[in-house]
Amino acid sequence: MRRELRGVSLIEIMVGMTVLGLAMTLMVALVPSTAASLNMAEARSRAGALAQAELEALSLKDLSTLSDGPLTSVTLDDGLELHPSLKLTPAGQGAIRVRITVEWTVRGVKRSQFREKILFPFPR
Repeated sequence: MRRELRGVSLIEIMVGMTVLGLAMTLMVALVPSTAASLNMAEARSRAGALAQAELEALSLKDLSTLSDGPLTSVTLDDGLELHPSLKLTPAGQGAIRVRITVEWTVRGVKRSQFREKILFPFPR
């Protein structure tokens, strides 16, 4: 009995290489958008951490000495500039709502993130 041996034809190899080439091209195209998403996530994380740190520092101060306006800007190692600002609003019963907003610009697009907390004046 004779068995027929079958190999892979040139057409099948070319189709497989084309599919593989397209898949590789799509994967390479995703790298820049993934990197941009990671950079944005890192910027949001840093802005949130700065806002939280400012909020905690302000909660230790005398509330009567606080006023609305910009706080000290921070420039990170990668050149990202974070600009925090303070907004105070009455929250009733002597409490004050303290809101820290951090703004930054990435590729010409202005972004912001905030943290807020209600603080009660403590007796001195």
